[in-house]
Amino acid sequence: MDDGEQHYHGVLDELRPEHRALRQAIPEGYQGFNAISAAALSDGALSRKVKELIAMTIGVVHGCDGCIASHAKGAVRAGATEQEAAEAIAHVSLGDLRKAITSLQVAASLDTNVTR
Repeated sequence: MDDGEQHYHGVLDELRPEHRALRQAIPEGYQGFNAISAAALSDGALSRKVKELIAMTIGVVHGCDGCIASHAKGAVRAGATEQEAAEAIAHVSLGDLRKAITSLQVAASLDTNVTR
């Protein structure tokens, strides 16, 4: 497991208890968020792959490691390549090279390690 994949798993493992607590505290709100997310990320005029890449880059801009990790994984599962992720990240993160490098590491590790 390379550094990017370890970071990805570490981020999601770290957030798992918070997600569980939130889901238990506000189950209707959490269900609503999941429904909106599923609808927003479904194929339409833009493919799910493009929408996942957009969501991943929003995570980069906001510095949300959980968003980056989960949407990078979603993008790969939807067929995104490492090069597509790199180009998407490059367009939004020129102002913060550190975030861009971390995001590319995560995307690169997922490209070879996620079952589509």
